[in-house]
Amino acid sequence: DGDISQRDPAWLKARGDRFYMLADYASAASAYSYVIAQFGEKIIGQAIDCVVACFSNRAACRLQRGDFLDAADDCGHALAIMSKARCVTEFPKSEAALARCRQRLHARRA
Repeated sequence: DGDISQRDPAWLKARGDRFYMLADYASAASAYSYVIAQFGEKIIGQAIDCVVACFSNRAACRLQRGDFLDAADDCGHALAIMSKARCVTEFPKSEAALARCRQRLHARRA
């Protein structure tokens, strides 16, 4: 089962961020994948930001590794979550932050 921290989405995302900064893109993508897998299709409230960031960051890892189609797919998932969340609940970002996030996702998807 491992340590509880190894299942905590915020801890896993931070670990992925650290791996990314060290240019260990495979390990970073793996950490982000664990977060994404924990939520599946049931992403609620405050987890939306974390899951969208993990899809976006995993896309960046995949771009670094030359996995362009999967990177584009991750960006599409993040954009879909953002769109759905905006319609259903109060997405916890300002309009400016949302615009920057969408712009980054579209750039990575291209």
